[in-house]
Amino acid sequence: MAKILLKHHVLLVIAGAGRELYGIEITQAVEAARGSSVNPNTMYARLAELAQEGLLESRVEASDHAHGGNRRRYYKLTPAGETLANEILSKQAPEA
Repeated sequence: MAKILLKHHVLLVIAGAGRELYGIEITQAVEAARGSSVNPNTMYARLAELAQEGLLESRVEASDHAHGGNRRRYYKLTPAGETLANEILSKQAPEA
C-alpha cells in the first residue's frame, strides 16, 4: 500500500508542477506533501517503475558546472500518467 501511495504522490507532484521535474525536485515535493522523508533509493525505484509502466517518460540532460556538473534525469507524465493523475485527483476531491 505504501508503494502505491508513493507512486500516487509522484504522479500528483509532477502533474501539479505543469513541467518536467528532476529526481531531487520530485523527492523534495513528495516529502513536503507527505510530511516525512523518502529514501532516495526508494524514490528512484518508484520512478523507474512508473516509467516501465508507461506512466512517466524521462530524459537525461548534462548539467553545467554551476550545478556540480552532474547529469540530471528529468521526468514528465505520459498521456497515461496524466489520465491516472486526474483519476486520483477526482477520487480525492470532495463531493459537492
